[in-house]
Amino acid sequence: MGSNWPVDRLFSSYDLIMGYYRDYIEKLSTSEQKKILNKNATKLYKF
Repeated sequence: MGSNWPVDRLFSSYDLIMGYYRDYIEKLSTSEQKKILNKNATKLYKF
């Protein structure tokens, strides 16, 4: 998932921001959540 980290650190903790992201995507399917959290970046950057 893209973020503005470490700049966001000036305003909040990583755990709090990730909690907001997870709350926002919780209504999506597990597959969609995995894509947002890591699989899209893995595919794009060919990790």
